[in-house]
Amino acid sequence: RSDLGNARIAGLTEDLHLSNQQYSNVASVFYAGYLAFQLPSTLLIRKITAPVQFFLCAMLWGLFTTCTVAVKSYGSLIALRILVGAAEALLQGGLYFVSIIYKPRELGSRLAIIYSTSSLAGACNGLIALGVEENLSGVNGWAAWQWLFLARVIPMGFAFVDLIFVPASPEKLRFFFNEEEKALILRRSRLAQNTSEIKFLPTLILVLFKDPVFWLCVCVFSGMTFASAAFTNFLPAIIKSFGWSSVTAQAMSVIPYAISAVTTIFWAFLSDRIGQRLLIMMTNILIAIIGFILLLTVHSKGALMVGACFVLAGVQPGIAITTAFIPNSLPGRTLPMHSSYSDSGR
Repeated sequence: RSDLGNARIAGLTEDLHLSNQQYSNVASVFYAGYLAFQLPSTLLIRKITAPVQFFLCAMLWGLFTTCTVAVKSYGSLIALRILVGAAEALLQGGLYFVSIIYKPRELGSRLAIIYSTSSLAGACNGLIALGVEENLSGVNGWAAWQWLFLARVIPMGFAFVDLIFVPASPEKLRFFFNEEEKALILRRSRLAQNTSEIKFLPTLILVLFKDPVFWLCVCVFSGMTFASAAFTNFLPAIIKSFGWSSVTAQAMSVIPYAISAVTTIFWAFLSDRIGQRLLIMMTNILIAIIGFILLLTVHSKGALMVGACFVLAGVQPGIAITTAFIPNSLPGRTLPMHSSYSDSGR
């Protein structure tokens, strides 16, 4: 989703004659599709299984994102971003899927590995955008931002990896595991209080709504994800405003993302090791606050970059650890499945 920020300073807004408000609308409307399809995607994974759902996610996301190459107007860009958000929402079932495989003490680090790929993708976006702006801008009559979106066809190939290798459940492992390993994985799943029956019970939604821990996580998670969404959609433009050229800003945007990928894994593994989620969450919030204070108060390029790094180094780990907090607190497969909708803050 962060490719939009790189495309902005690669000429997207100029070519489509977008105002600042229109660009903000384009960035925001992604979450309309994402939010609308989050709960359905978590329920759908029970019907079509994880490998099929992740296959569809990768294929549809790649298709809709690549189609951005052909947009000619503000309206068509809005429509495509809604579809991209809806396609990415299919990945939401993955959070529930991970929670039924790993024990509670292991969940934070496993989710962190997943979330760190978002930061790594942001870093790769910066490198790809740098190469595109320097070498492909104007080639075949295409602007740099069009080449940037065309590169999104590549992840569609990984859809087939999901379809072939991702197991449908701990009970249905397929490749690379002998019988002893399969039995061990199944025992581990049951230690996490998971059963073989997955049922959607509307009454459990009411149980969640009455749980103050659930609402605490919703509030913290929403704050983290609002900050992340706003920051990542504008990060290249923010860095450019420090006084660098568009090409340099693309390169510099790699740094905050790379740092946040490392800190996400570090803090999550630490939280698993010491068995403490809440303290780590509060620490991450403090780090992000320090970053925002630096961005608001300092003026040198170096200090501003430090502030940007602090923001992502606090926000991204906080999202992963908060996501792990609810499944850790709710037994069985059904409550975590219902609680996954708390991720709507994204």
